[in-house]
Amino acid sequence: MENSAAPQLESLEAEVFKTLSYFDYFRFPLNLQQLRFYLHVKTDEAALAAVLQQLVATGRVQCSDGLYSLSAIEAYAESRRAGEARLAELQARIDKSCERIRRFPFILFVGLSGSMSKGYAPEDADIDFFLVTQKNRLWICKIVLHLMKTVSRVKGSHKWYCLNYYIDDTALRLEEQNEFTAVELASLKPLIDAGDYYERFIAANRDWLESYLPNFEPQGKERTYATRKTWWATMIKAMSSDTLNKWVMKLTDGEWRKRRKRNNIPAEYRNVVIKTRVNISKRHYRNFQKKMLDHQSQVCENL
Repeated sequence: MENSAAPQLESLEAEVFKTLSYFDYFRFPLNLQQLRFYLHVKTDEAALAAVLQQLVATGRVQCSDGLYSLSAIEAYAESRRAGEARLAELQARIDKSCERIRRFPFILFVGLSGSMSKGYAPEDADIDFFLVTQKNRLWICKIVLHLMKTVSRVKGSHKWYCLNYYIDDTALRLEEQNEFTAVELASLKPLIDAGDYYERFIAANRDWLESYLPNFEPQGKERTYATRKTWWATMIKAMSSDTLNKWVMKLTDGEWRKRRKRNNIPAEYRNVVIKTRVNISKRHYRNFQKKMLDHQSQVCENL
């Protein structure tokens, strides 16, 4: 009995280190519920709490006020608490951004992503959105929203509209299926939904998502807005076409190709950092995906 339990304990300990090392990139400690949520093995809170107690007692994991980290726990915990308070203060700003975005045409779903989806806002916080649009209308939707963001620069409010990742409803199953994408997808907070598109999105990815995060449970939709019809959005819809959508895509892709050269993005990462297709628009120049996975690998090697 002891022999069969030991490998399971060792496996759970290893997964705790792996998960904490991932969030070490953010300098973000996790509480028990979050650690279980992002853990790579199926477990319950009682078993995880027992392992954490042992790891803390031996000094391999640090704990402060119910938060766990591999290092600098006091500094990280203080930073997290400040970030949580900052997010609470920004909730009205998130609601205001949603109230504007939900009026635009062709939007089916909008989710909060980035650091705020994890429950905190850093000092230089902006609001990151993930969007699902109607088929063959992604690029029209994107250009109209981009015009809105451009106008918002006059008031200095453009950082509340970071719209860097769009898919349409034919591309609900994500192509990048790795730990980074799994964490971001699992953390996504539903903000705007024209129906049950959040549920469809999760269903399209649930098999591979749970292979990384087997304790995953969908986010609640208590603070989710419905889309809203406006007369000007109706006019834009009437003037739109598949041809116009493709034209906007080609125009945008030409500009992005220039930026790829200016930013010296290595060829092997370009298809991950930037995607320009009829049903996908992605622009993540900083390539956090590679940075975070590399950081996790380096931390784990040094443990």
